[in-house]
Amino acid sequence: MTTGPGASVYMPPEATAPAASNIQMSKYDASVDIFSIGVVSIFTIGEIFPCDPLAPTFADEKSGVVVARTELQRRSHYMRNVNEQLRACGQLRGDHPLIRLIQQCLQNFPSKRPGIREVLRLLEEARAGVRDEGSERNKRELVRALQTQPRNQNLERVLRDLVTENAHLQSRVQAKERELATAQQQLRRNEEHWQATKREMQTLRHELTRKEIESTRNKAELTRNKAELARKEAEETIRGEQQQIQEMRQRETELVQAKDREMPLLQQQLGEKEQQIQEMRQRETELVPAKDREMPLLQQQLG
Repeated sequence: MTTGPGASVYMPPEATAPAASNIQMSKYDASVDIFSIGVVSIFTIGEIFPCDPLAPTFADEKSGVVVARTELQRRSHYMRNVNEQLRACGQLRGDHPLIRLIQQCLQNFPSKRPGIREVLRLLEEARAGVRDEGSERNKRELVRALQTQPRNQNLERVLRDLVTENAHLQSRVQAKERELATAQQQLRRNEEHWQATKREMQTLRHELTRKEIESTRNKAELTRNKAELARKEAEETIRGEQQQIQEMRQRETELVQAKDREMPLLQQQLGEKEQQIQEMRQRETELVPAKDREMPLLQQQLG
C-alpha cells in the first residue's frame, strides 16, 4: 500500500515510511483515521497549531542506546496544553473522556485503537460531562456563597458573577460542541467515504468475477468452434474419399462391362484358334505315316 497517506503530523506509525517508523508494518486500514482523530483532538482542545511531533527515537544520554518513543510520548509536550485547557474549564481529571480518547486513539498498534462507535461514545460522554460539571459547579458556588455570606449582603453580586461565569462556560461549551459536531461530521464523511470505497471494491470484485466467467465462456466457445471446424474438415475428407470410392467403383463397373463386351469376340477367336490347332494336328497325323513309308526308301537311296 502507499506509504505516507496525508500530512506527517496526522500519520500513524504503520502509514509512515519504514525508515522513519519505530514499528515495521506493511498494511494500514481505517484505523489511520482513528489515529488522526486523536491528533486532531490534541490540537483542537489544546488550541495548538499543528506541527510535527518529536522524533520516534532518541539516544539515551548515559548509555547512548537508541530508545523508541510511543506516539503518545512523542506528543507529550502537546498534552500539557490539553491539561491546561481542561484545567481552565474546571474539567481536568485523570479519567476525563477526552484524555481517554486521545490515549486510546494514539496507540501504536492499530488493533488497540478504539472503533468509531467507541470514539462517538467518548465524545458524547465528554459533552455530557461538560454540561453536568458546569451546572454542578454553579450550584456549589451558589450554596457556598449563601452559606458564607448573609442573604442580604452581596447576593446580587455573587449571582451576577455566577451568571457571567455560566454564560462564559456556556459559550465555551457551545464552541466545544461546534468543534465536536465538526469532528463528528468529518467522522461521518470518512465513514461514508469508507463505505463508498467498500462498495466500489465489491463492484470491482463482481466485475472481475463477471470478466472471468465471460473469459471462461469465450474459451469454451473457442474450443467448440475448433471442434466444429475439425468435424467439418473430417466430413470433407470423408466426403472426398467416398467420392473417390464411387469413382473407382464406376470405373470398375465400366471395365467389367467392357470385358463382358469383349468376351464373345475373344471366345470366337479362341474357337478359331482351337480349330486351326485341330487342323494342324490332323495334317500332322496324315504326314507322319507318309514319312514312315518314305523313310526306308530314303535310307535305301542314301545307302
